[in-house]
Parts: sequence; C-alpha cells; structure tokens
Amino acid sequence: MTLYKLTDQKGYTGHGYIKIRWYKDFEPPRLSGEGKLCGSGWYHAYDHPLLAILHNSIHANIKNPKMWIVKAAESDIG
Repeated sequence: MTLYKLTDQKGYTGHGYIKIRWYKDFEPPRLSGEGKLCGSGWYHAYDHPLLAILHNSIHANIKNPKMWIVKAAESDIG
C-alpha cells in the first residue's frame, strides 16, 4: 500500500519522544503500535497526499513540509 508521510525540509519527523530522519531508500524502524495515535508507537502517514496536507495543521503542524511516498504492508497499518 502506498502512503504519504510529511517531514520538515531536513527530513525529520517527531515531537521530542522519537526523532526520525527520513531519506531516499530509508526503511523506518518498526514501532510498537501501542499507546495513543500521536504517541511514540505510531507513524503518521496517509493514504492520499491531499489528506496528508489537510491533516498537517491538526496533527504535526509542520511548517513548509516535505512529502515522502512510503510503501507499507496493509498488516502494518493501524
């Protein structure tokens, strides 16, 4: 499944609890899928690029975001 992930212009995402730098051919570490959706157990990614942009202001509020295309197995989506 194709997902869309937003980061800052340097490729970083996260709010203190887990900072991850995304880059070309990066395979993100597997997270636990536990806890609150905005917590350290989850990544924010969307199934449409417009949803990523529209939700940015209420989820991460990244100024001038960079969008990444991410491949994920449906079994990894919560």
